[in-house]
Amino acid sequence: MRPHRIEKINELLRQEVSAALNRYVKFDDGVFATVERVEASPNFSVAHVFVMVYPANRHEEVKRQIDSQIGHIQHELSAKVLMRRVPRMTMHYFGANEALEDILNKIDRKDESGAL
Repeated sequence: MRPHRIEKINELLRQEVSAALNRYVKFDDGVFATVERVEASPNFSVAHVFVMVYPANRHEEVKRQIDSQIGHIQHELSAKVLMRRVPRMTMHYFGANEALEDILNKIDRKDESGAL
């Protein structure tokens, strides 16, 4: 399968999962979660959904809220995405602090080597 096609499908899945999260999951003020990326397996049986949570110390609470609605989100994904096989979602959560640390490490490496 062409890598470009997989990238396009990953982006479509990211958009649809993100929209479904906004409809089905309500967070407390000052708490948010965003779908950073989706990585579907080559046969589209599984899609790994990476969710960034802010603030990082609310990670478990957000995980419980999303996991309680995962059936609704999966059902909506199946209805909206026209694919022979809609991937089963596997959620992965990480705190925003971890993401910021990764960005800072990349910047430090760029400063040292001149390229990312």
